[in-house]
Parts: sequence; C-alpha cells; structure tokens
Amino acid sequence: MASNSHQNVTTTTRKENNAKRKTTTTRTTTTTTRELNEANRGELLRDYLRRCLYDKSTGYFNQNGQSPIGKIGVDSGEASLPFHLMADKEEYTETLAQKWTQLGKQWLTPVEIFKPHYANAIARYLIEETKKNHTASLKVIELGGGAGTAAVGILNYLRANEPQIYESMKYCSVDVSEVSLSMQHDAILKAKHENVWHRTRKPVDVTMQKCKNTEESWREIVQKHMDGSTENCFVLGFEILDNLVHDKVIMSVKTGDWMQARVKREREGKDRVEFYEPITDEEIKRVLDKVVEVRKSLPIWTHLSDAVKRMFKKRDVSSTADLTRNQTIYLPTGCSFALQNLREFVPGHRLVFADFDALPEAKMDGLNAPVVASQGTGGKTYDRNSYLEGVVGSSDVFFPTCFDTLKLLNENKGIHLTTKEFMEKYSERGACETKTGYNPLHNDFSNTRFYLS
Repeated sequence: MASNSHQNVTTTTRKENNAKRKTTTTRTTTTTTRELNEANRGELLRDYLRRCLYDKSTGYFNQNGQSPIGKIGVDSGEASLPFHLMADKEEYTETLAQKWTQLGKQWLTPVEIFKPHYANAIARYLIEETKKNHTASLKVIELGGGAGTAAVGILNYLRANEPQIYESMKYCSVDVSEVSLSMQHDAILKAKHENVWHRTRKPVDVTMQKCKNTEESWREIVQKHMDGSTENCFVLGFEILDNLVHDKVIMSVKTGDWMQARVKREREGKDRVEFYEPITDEEIKRVLDKVVEVRKSLPIWTHLSDAVKRMFKKRDVSSTADLTRNQTIYLPTGCSFALQNLREFVPGHRLVFADFDALPEAKMDGLNAPVVASQGTGGKTYDRNSYLEGVVGSSDVFFPTCFDTLKLLNENKGIHLTTKEFMEKYSERGACETKTGYNPLHNDFSNTRFYLS
C-alpha cells in the first residue's frame, strides 16, 4: 500500500534513492489445491501481486512483523526536519540523505518527510470543505495509513485549531497490514486521540470484491465507526494507489488482439513466467476500455506512428518462438475494485488521494509500468528488472497513477492538481522553506498529484 517518495530527479525518494520494492519465486511446501491450479493455469497478475504485497505472513507489507514504512524521530507529531535552519536545497538534500541512512529496510513517505506540515495542509482542506458544506460532523476513513503519521498530524491540527469539529468527529484507519494497523494504534494512543480514532478489527484488502470478509469489514466501518452514515465522509489515501494490484495486457501489432497476462511456475524449478491468453476477465475488459478512452486522442492503436510505437511496444516475452512486438499496458484493476467497494459501502463519500503520476526510473516496458525494488538497511534500494524475480514478498511493486483514468473510473467526478498547487493553497506559508526560499514541499515532488472529489 502504497507509499513513499519518488520525487523528481533531485531528491531522495522511495524509488530513486532509497525505497520500497518487491519480487517473486516460491518455496517447496505441501502441494495445495491452489498450487496445483496455479501450476496448470497460472493466476492473473493482480492475484499474483496480491500475494506478493498483501499476504498476511509472506507479503511485502507483513514480512517478519516489521513495516517497510520508516519514521523520522519517535513522535509522530514532531517536526521531521528544521527547514528554516537549512541554508539551501543542497543542505536539505544532505540532511534528508542522513535520515535515510538511519533507517532499517524501510523508506520514507512525503507525509513523514514534511511532518507535520503535509498533514496540516490536509487538515486545512478538510476544515474548509466541512464548513463550506455545513456538514454536521467530520468523518474520515484513511486507507493505508502506514506509521500513523498522517492520522496523528491531522488530528493534532484539528484538536488545536478546531476543537468543536474535533470533539464530534470520527476517524477510522483501514489497512491491509496488521503491522501497520498496530503502528497506527500506538501512535494514536501516544498522541491521546483514542476517543475519536478507530481501526478495523482485522486487516482489510480494499481491492477485494464479492468476498464475505471484505463485506463484513466495510459494514463494520460504516455501522460501528461511522454511526451508519457516510454522507460527505472523506476517504484519504496517501501513496496507496501505487501499491494497489494491477493487471497486464499486451496487444500484438501483428494481429491487433489484446491478451491478458497470467503468471505461473515453470515446469522445472521454482522460477515464474508470464504467459498470455485472450481476455476473459470482465474487469480487465472494463478497465482497458477506460484506459483506451482516456488515450483516445492518440491514433488508433494498430496505426500508431513509428515514434509512438517505439514508446509503447515491447518484445513478446510469452516464450513463443515468434517474438512479435506488442503494446503493453498495466491496468489499475485493484483501484477500480476499491472504488466500486467505496461506492457500494460508503455512499456519499469524497476522495482525497495523493500519489505519483510518473515513475521515470521503471525498468519494465509498457504504459504505467511499475518499479520493482527491494530494501536494504539504511534505506538503500535495489531495483529489480521484474516482479518475477526473487522470493515472493521480498520486494515492493509500485505503479504510477494516470489521474485521468482514475477520474474516469470514479464516474468522471472530481479534479486533480499538482502537489505544488495543492500545497500552495493549503500549507502554511514558508513552513518548509530554507533560508534561500527553496521549498522542497513545492518543488521536489513534480511527479506527484492530488485527486479531490
């Protein structure tokens, strides 16, 4: 679930300098029915990635009882960096690099780097919208809250500046990782927000649909923690979209047919391979249509110019003898499922998402291709060539978000804007400026955006 900081070229980020990641292989254990099915037919990429990232014992976000999400300092509310004491951009970069070296196998998120100023800006937006709409009480559901830094920061700001809103509000954290939920719980208790904060009884995978456990969890959130009403409830997600599971399709330029990707083990050994078949999955079909609609200004796929073909085509890696060149697209099916769940179980909600709209360091080919990387101590990052490498759960897999596609999947509601535009309006003036006036909160994350609905 997403989250850390790939800034542009100049700063330390989860993907560029030290960050999150993941990969894949398998172990020899008792053969289960699922394993037999997988060996015969494989599994859709989203299901494979779900195990890599979310599995309760071996997934990237649950491994060894330790979260990959790092913290600066011991207090989730204290300032992470003394920006006003720094001379310039160079000193900021050096100071942040030192913070990375103090981490374990972890990465830092923008919420953490710019603590408490990032969370304060979110709180100001929530206050403005609550007052504008004359909402009776503020209700917030945060997805993928990591170490609890955003929750504590938002609640601290509300308690200090809008006590009336704070006293009647409800804040519920939802996460796929019990490790993260426990971190959030500890941070909330330390900040003394337990009267307004809640968590789900067990972890929740927001990308799962038509699942009894998931439905029970959503009903628990709404009935128990939101008093049965979610009108104008804000759903927050900071660097969660990038870690939602995706599917993959390729289109042969030779035949013009789209095919869905599956992952399976090779007959010999433990290595995994991708293979392709005609699309049968309805969600893949639906999301592919949305992606193509967003890109409808481009020439028809099968008649792309040579220049555009070079951008989107790749070799067919399906182990066929003929290496036909293909277009490759990674589809945000996990995001689509999450939005459908929210529409069904949290009617009247509003979204506040922030994430990366580009990952130029991705080694894999294709539109919206992911970065795959594993962590070393001191925040060091080791990029992988593919999510098929390594042991399942050993690396992070994160994707860029096409915010136009996100809007279309959300029934064309909402707007998206750059992080700089959002922060210029809602962050405290000068809070993150160095002595020369350099402001990394505005300038170091040009590949990130906010989505508001």
